[in-house]
Amino acid sequence: MDNYRDEFGEDPPSEAKAFFDALTGDNRRSIIFLSGKQVADGLDPWHTPYEVFCSPSHWLIRSAGVDRAFDDLALDGADDVLHKIPKSRTRRD
Repeated sequence: MDNYRDEFGEDPPSEAKAFFDALTGDNRRSIIFLSGKQVADGLDPWHTPYEVFCSPSHWLIRSAGVDRAFDDLALDGADDVLHKIPKSRTRRD
């Protein structure tokens, strides 16, 4: 995401489909930041769409996991996979 920000001066879109589209080349310069068929489709390894959340300090990319269900309230056995990616502390403006 930092490379995208460096190139375009802004974060990629935060809606999941638009996020993966932008990072896989559907951006104004057709630059590919991520590759792979499933990534291009915004799907996790179990073919469930990722969820993407953005805050001022980080990105959170969430997979539903092997059970293909997001476990919002699960206390035991939640298999969701979370990737928390810090945003760089510097921005090119």
